[in-house]
Amino acid sequence: MKSLNITIGNHSPAVYNYPQLSNLLRIANFNHDKCIERFQYTTYVLPNEHVLVQLLNYLGIDPEWDLDYLVSIIGMKYESAASLFDMVSIYNKGKIQHNVLYGNGYDELLVAAPYTPGSSSEYIDKDLNEITPIIPLYHSETEISYKPFGTEFSKTNNSGKGLAVIAIDIMSLAINYWRQLKQTQTDATAVVTGPHYWLPGIPMINARCLSNRIALFNGLYNYIASDKTQVDQITQVDGPINVNDLTVQLNRFMPFSVEELSGTSTYSPEHFCARFPSIEPLPIDPLLFNGEKYLGYAQTQWIWQLPIIKLFTTILGFNNKCLTPTGTLNAMIDKWATQDIKGMIRNYCPKEAQDEFTGMVNLMLKLNNINR
Repeated sequence: MKSLNITIGNHSPAVYNYPQLSNLLRIANFNHDKCIERFQYTTYVLPNEHVLVQLLNYLGIDPEWDLDYLVSIIGMKYESAASLFDMVSIYNKGKIQHNVLYGNGYDELLVAAPYTPGSSSEYIDKDLNEITPIIPLYHSETEISYKPFGTEFSKTNNSGKGLAVIAIDIMSLAINYWRQLKQTQTDATAVVTGPHYWLPGIPMINARCLSNRIALFNGLYNYIASDKTQVDQITQVDGPINVNDLTVQLNRFMPFSVEELSGTSTYSPEHFCARFPSIEPLPIDPLLFNGEKYLGYAQTQWIWQLPIIKLFTTILGFNNKCLTPTGTLNAMIDKWATQDIKGMIRNYCPKEAQDEFTGMVNLMLKLNNINR
């Protein structure tokens, strides 16, 4: 079955960004740094039964290993570990989990992020404050927050807030935990900590920032999906960390983005993300994160379609407002829609998410048939 895919090209149309974008980036960067600074003086911990704590314990990482040995061991365990911890992977359809990141009623589905053998240098060369082993791909929140993940877990697994999809880069998780252990060996004042303490730090702080990126994008998606006359106001949830409030700036940035995207056409997902840039000081954009090899397997392909469908729907909606077809995108969706989409949803998508997925597909196909 052919999949929808995000292709990054060399075409670089002109982009007119929000005039106060540099100020917005500065404030977001300050908030990110304050979260990391605060973590160094607190003791946020995850319970030992948390799925990611269990994953790192299972990998049994030893700081005495050299990098090549670590990479070979994790490479051999990659798919089996993903399957063992119920992630969507080659050997497992995945299972709905709770209290991984969001808690509070979200059905969370973990998916193994693609790893390419020979790419370990990408992880080693990255600043430890910029690592992104936990990558939110999909949720329905429209509020931004700097609350530490793991502080809102509920004792019961009540569903109701919808689906959240979270990619776990197991290789990145392993290598950066190994780097942290190595660092404590060379620092005489450092205290060796386990994964239950390390995970709520930089890995989950950066995951929160990526989640905020998706929350802002959800504001645009809801504007298109609900056919609203104006974009909803963005709110910032108060938390225990003293950060700057972005509400005023964001409630100028969002209407500007709506007006700009509605005025001239968007040529590609890459062009959309240049026109609606991330304000987070991290090297990846979750809107453009690609499933790569997992797009070629039936039981992993569907999960990567969810965020892509949401992105394509938003692009189509804005292009329809400026009465412009999106040729390459239209053709890709037309071809994809001739396949057994209902069968894919029925056979691989968890029952809890089937209605949500079906509704998104129907909206995308509807918008794809306008202005043709």
